Amino acid sequence: MTYRGHDLMGITWRFVSLWSPWTRDLPTVERVTARASSTLAPILALNLLCLSACDKDQAQDQAKDKAREVGEQALDKAHEVGVQAKDKAGELADDALDKGKQMWTERNGQLSDAATGILAKGAQVKGDGVEALLQKGQQLAPVAMDVAKTLHASVDSDVDIEPIIQKLDDEDAQRQLDQRIGDMPRVETINGVDVGFRDVSAWDSGGRESESAYLILWRANTHLIGLVYRSRQRIHIDKMVAEAPRLVGLAQGAL
Repeated sequence: MTYRGHDLMGITWRFVSLWSPWTRDLPTVERVTARASSTLAPILALNLLCLSACDKDQAQDQAKDKAREVGEQALDKAHEVGVQAKDKAGELADDALDKGKQMWTERNGQLSDAATGILAKGAQVKGDGVEALLQKGQQLAPVAMDVAKTLHASVDSDVDIEPIIQKLDDEDAQRQLDQRIGDMPRVETINGVDVGFRDVSAWDSGGRESESAYLILWRANTHLIGLVYRSRQRIHIDKMVAEAPRLVGLAQGAL
């Protein structure tokens, strides 16, 4: 039997229609396609959200890393600045110490004109005061130089301390000193010793009138020990008294 081309095509189509469910029910294919589309949509949206979250986390991590890097750089810079400032402060302190030692060496342990001027004015104001007694005594220059070196090593460059060291072998002279120390405006007992304080800023004519100047005086056995304390800063008497135990200890330790 012979078949034409269009007959063969018709037979093939009927055969496929019998055995293929896709061709028997085309609406079913549309429903499957629609169902697949509705299922894939939320999955795609979820993937997009995950990608967005990952990008956000990555951005936060990068920001944290950058902040950490900037913080470490700032710490390194601060440390460097601190070291430089410390070195500079050390240089200034060394310069001040060297200058103080040089001044005392040049004066051979004697008081400066500014310090002697303060004592002279005090003696003029009160002839029986402690300043008049100090002018009569003899400075132990070598001992004063040792005390000055110790004191200058313990104070900053704003402070100038000149020690007064005199020998008092006579008991009557010792009693007079004790009495005049007791007459000073402020007297404090430090380590069992009466220490007198007087604000002598008004008598400072050494070109530094805006500073504070104090006379600190006490007796250590047979030695009269005094300090002419001058500062470029205004110092209240209470602060001076609080600083005195350290200064007294340093001075007596250097004798």
